[in-house]
Amino acid sequence: MPETPRKNEIPTENYYGDKFSYDQEEDQYTCPQGNILRSNGNWYKKKYKRYITEVKQYKTDACPTCPARSQCTTNARGRIIERSQYSTALEENGNRIKFDLKKYLLRQQIIEHPFRNHQTAPDN
Repeated sequence: MPETPRKNEIPTENYYGDKFSYDQEEDQYTCPQGNILRSNGNWYKKKYKRYITEVKQYKTDACPTCPARSQCTTNARGRIIERSQYSTALEENGNRIKFDLKKYLLRQQIIEHPFRNHQTAPDN
């Protein structure tokens, strides 16, 4: 699976976005320190390489006093998690891949195209 693009570097791997748990029912994240990150509910257009998607931003007021802040973010405003409009589908696909990796790798193999050697019969 492709890595999630990052604007700011995360100082330690223990605080990468995949270490934050998302609660779909509450529409909020929980950080590894147990702090809750909430969204204001607005969707923002975000441009990645060749496409534009919509994201929500999740933040917490706990960053200034968090003992792990220097391990989590270099952003002066604190940690921000962005969730794409496609995140649920990407997570479900990632889980399917992890569940049956052998099948996924098998499906990636290139097969010989059935029409590769197609030749027309010579005219008589």
